Amino acid sequence: MKNVSGPLLALMQGNNTFTLADLYTITLSGGTILRYTDFDVDLVYGGNTFSATGPVFKRGKTREVIGLEVDTLDVEIYPKSNDLVAGVPMLAAVSSGAFDNAELILERAYMEPVPTVVGTIRKFSGTFADVDAGRSGIRARINSDAAKLQIQLPRNLYQAACLHTLYDADCGLNRASFAVASSANTGSTASSVICGLSQATAYFD
Repeated sequence: MKNVSGPLLALMQGNNTFTLADLYTITLSGGTILRYTDFDVDLVYGGNTFSATGPVFKRGKTREVIGLEVDTLDVEIYPKSNDLVAGVPMLAAVSSGAFDNAELILERAYMEPVPTVVGTIRKFSGTFADVDAGRSGIRARINSDAAKLQIQLPRNLYQAACLHTLYDADCGLNRASFAVASSANTGSTASSVICGLSQATAYFD
């Protein structure tokens, strides 16, 4: 199901002509947000400006399926020498890992009149998986958000088949906190120890 704003729904239902454009929002793992559009002038929507003078984007087709299937989107980015990421040319930044685990949102913008964006529809969102920076461009494969459902949580499982040894660093229990001292009294045998400990039966098992 797609969420559509009231003005955009009215535009579509009115059989009016409108102009389309793609909006790209890239959020780097450090929090930096980059916004671009494939239109020929900057577009403003939701208080944010999407630059038309940034890198050139070429993308594959998007598709939608019912269920939890992980979809992918292939994107090619061709930055200019003055397209910077944190003051570094984009190609160099990508080569140094700036786009690792970055998130991308692709929206289709509807304009009437140009360049007034009436509303947008989200076409795809996901995380950069495979990123390859060449001499003149960047090729990336974006995994949809459904890929996050494949992450095993919690990270560590504490159960009968625990991977850690009791009292080791990963276990985290302090051996001294569970230790008690006593002496064997007269009458003890190899199979039965008489002492002054008062713990319940099977406590030491």
